[in-house]
Amino acid sequence: MNKKLILIFATIIGGVIGVIILIPYFLPRPVLSVPVIESISPSSGTVGTEVTIKGSGFHSNNNEIHFDCGEKAHCFYSKEIIDGERITSSDAVLESISSPDGKTLTFVIPEVLKSTFGEWFLPIGEIEIRVAHSGYASNSVKFTLESEGKTSIEQTKEKLLRELMTIEGVIGVGIGECKVEWGVDLTITQLCIKVYLEKDSSELRKKIPTQFEGFKVAIEVTGPIEALPK
Repeated sequence: MNKKLILIFATIIGGVIGVIILIPYFLPRPVLSVPVIESISPSSGTVGTEVTIKGSGFHSNNNEIHFDCGEKAHCFYSKEIIDGERITSSDAVLESISSPDGKTLTFVIPEVLKSTFGEWFLPIGEIEIRVAHSGYASNSVKFTLESEGKTSIEQTKEKLLRELMTIEGVIGVGIGECKVEWGVDLTITQLCIKVYLEKDSSELRKKIPTQFEGFKVAIEVTGPIEALPK
């Protein structure tokens, strides 16, 4: 075979390979549907309530339910979730929720959300819920978590108060706000239970839990509390 035929053959082979490589770029690509929530039912309930969300653009079997309880609530929500925008990380979610028709999905309100940071508890009150898949998040809808069947922070505080007030040096138990750092540049504020001490003591601190029934416990040394003059 002479050099001219070899050159022609090589040109043809190169052209075929080039076409094969370029074919995927000319084929229509699947369009990812951004999830949209139209309604939630019921809009309130306790832990264990079955909730149905209706809308469009849901994935057949890989939806995530994200809970936004606000910075002061006892659960975590990724600040990178924004309506209709790409998300790069998330936490404290329900995963692998299916939607066979792409328009309806059903899940149960959990008591505990497991995440890479630990376990998170949904607070009593108003929560915003979103659906996410394939790196996109929906608009939010509101759900009100009711106290029946769920221990509220007030009830938990009263229970801890009864346990700790028999310890000498503990002068009070209340509810406050605690700063919690996650990673290098993320700090959130949570409702927590605060234990007030008359004076600081390492032995006394050992008797006070750092967590109680899912809520963070923080210690504050206030000194003796004096009654106001009448």
